[in-house]
Amino acid sequence: MRSRFGFVNGLVVVCVLTAPRLASADTYYYVEWSAADVAAGTASGTITLPDKSTVTVNFAALSGDGGTGRR
Repeated sequence: MRSRFGFVNGLVVVCVLTAPRLASADTYYYVEWSAADVAAGTASGTITLPDKSTVTVNFAALSGDGGTGRR
């Protein structure tokens, strides 16, 4: 019984020590979608970064056989 108690205490200590790393905040940037073609399964937009530079994003939905668009 004592070894099980020690294992549980050890597990609790590990969880307490790793919890701050698991709860750390990351910065997320979202796409501002500017165009979409549902029939073709495509969309495009931009992500604006803190320094006001932008990243262009293009999206294309592909089916299992490599075809595009909604089926």
